[in-house]
Amino acid sequence: MMSVARDTIDLSVIDHSEKPVFAGIEFDSRPAAMRHLLVAKKVVDRHGGKDAAIGLDIGSKYGYLRRIVREYGIDVLRLDIVERDDTDGLVIGNGKSLPFPDNSLDFVVVSHVLAHIDDLPPFMAEIRRALKVGGDLIILQNNRYGWWKYWGYYITRNDRALHYRTFSSWDIRELLRQSRLQIQEMRSPYYFYLHSKLSDFCFKFDRKHGHRIPSWLATQWLVVASKTEDLAEQGGPIKIPVLARPLVESIALVHSMFMKALELALRAVGR
Repeated sequence: MMSVARDTIDLSVIDHSEKPVFAGIEFDSRPAAMRHLLVAKKVVDRHGGKDAAIGLDIGSKYGYLRRIVREYGIDVLRLDIVERDDTDGLVIGNGKSLPFPDNSLDFVVVSHVLAHIDDLPPFMAEIRRALKVGGDLIILQNNRYGWWKYWGYYITRNDRALHYRTFSSWDIRELLRQSRLQIQEMRSPYYFYLHSKLSDFCFKFDRKHGHRIPSWLATQWLVVASKTEDLAEQGGPIKIPVLARPLVESIALVHSMFMKALELALRAVGR
C-alpha cells in the first residue's frame, strides 16, 4: 500500500466544484463530499503515520472511506449485511459477531448505522472487544432534536420504517458510557447540510461555523470515543434533565418547522 506525501486531508477541495472529485470518487454534491471527507480526515488525523494501521467501516455501502484513506497508508475493511457491487475489502456480517481477534483494530467507523441496529448492547460490546486499547470508535449520527431527524421521525414519521430509534446528545453519551468507551470529541460537523445543496450561503456557513452549533441542537454529530485500559463504566447514568425535556422538545418542534420551510423556499427559488 502506497501513501501520499500529505499527512492530512485538505478539505478545501470541496469548495471549488459543485461535484468534487477526491481519490477518484465523484461526489453528487459539495455537502455529500464534506460528509465523507470529514470522517476520513478524522481517521487520517488520528491514525495516519502508524505502521500498518487497520480499521473497520461498518455498514460501508459504497466503500468510499476505504478508497480515500488507503492513499494515506491506512487499511480499512468493510462490513455489511449484504453483497455490494464493489467487493474490495468487503466482509459480510451483521456486527454482532465481528470476525476479528480481540484488540486487533485501530479504529471502527459507524456512519449513520446505530439507528439501524435492533440490539445495541452486543453490537457495541463487539466493537469494544475488537478495538485495541487506545483505539477509536468514530461515529456520524443524526440528532433526535436536530431539525432533520425531528421532522422526518416525529412530524412526518417517514423515517420510522428503516430506523429502530433516535438519539439525543444525552443518549449518545450514555451509550458510550455503558460501552466503556471514553468520549474524546463530540461536535456538530455541519448544521444545514440539505440546505447547503441549494444555497451557497448555507454551504459556506457549514464550512466555517457548523461546528459551533450546540450538541443538543446539532443536526448530526461527529463523535470520537476511545477504548481505555479501565474496564469500568465511567460515572453515573447520563439522562436529559426532567425539567429540560419539555423545553428542548418545544424548541426542536419550532426549529424543525422553520428549517423545513426554509428548505422549501430555497427549492422554490431554485426552480
